[in-house]
Amino acid sequence: MIRRATNLDVEKIIALGEKYNSNFKSLFNIPAILDNKDYKIYVAVYNCEIVGFLIILNTFETSNVILVYVDETYRQQHIGSNLLDFYITELSLDIEKIILEVNVTNKNAINFYQKFGFDKIYTRKNYYSDNNDAYIMERKIKDE
Repeated sequence: MIRRATNLDVEKIIALGEKYNSNFKSLFNIPAILDNKDYKIYVAVYNCEIVGFLIILNTFETSNVILVYVDETYRQQHIGSNLLDFYITELSLDIEKIILEVNVTNKNAINFYQKFGFDKIYTRKNYYSDNNDAYIMERKIKDE
């Protein structure tokens, strides 16, 4: 099941996020994000446990995918796809495009986003702390 996150989910999102990055709690203030109308967090729930989440920031006509994360145990089960599908169906009519950044070495994520109609539009050099580049990817909504 995919649903919008609530304040009751904060600790579970943080615990899962710390599997993604040990500094997750300092990087993402989940309670503040939930209280900010420009952000949305969606969670994937399986057997009453949060197994994945998606953080979005909407700015004017653009929706930014900040982070998609699925617990390693639950990957390859379409949970990331379900999160992205749910999010896209919930988009405001004002949104014209979705953008995101992905590490150029993360071939699985790049392929995943391309399956959802995202195109590489730009490369940010030395974007990550390990000096890897990032692809900026975009999916136009208004042309669909």
